[in-house]
Amino acid sequence: MPTWALLIVLSTVPLAAQEGDRTIRGLVNDSLGRPVPGVSVIVEGRTEEVRTGDDGEFRVGDLTPGTYVLTFLHVDFLPRTFRYGLPDEIGNEVFVGEVTL
Repeated sequence: MPTWALLIVLSTVPLAAQEGDRTIRGLVNDSLGRPVPGVSVIVEGRTEEVRTGDDGEFRVGDLTPGTYVLTFLHVDFLPRTFRYGLPDEIGNEVFVGEVTL
């Protein structure tokens, strides 16, 4: 393989790695504004889930720009589902605010 072909292949690797570098972050609270730990946050179409921490915060990473449907599940609350857009022109992390269960 010519040297220039190898350089082209190697130069595309970082671009592919950056495609899934976006994160959606938020907080889950109860109706009184208290954080809810242990909430499962499931992204439609993905098999893994994340859980909120003791402070109610969640982070879903390895995302590309697009629209995502997140479902929030906890045994003590009714499930909630929201759609979030992740535009191409913003930074790597989007804070979506507070989700009230």
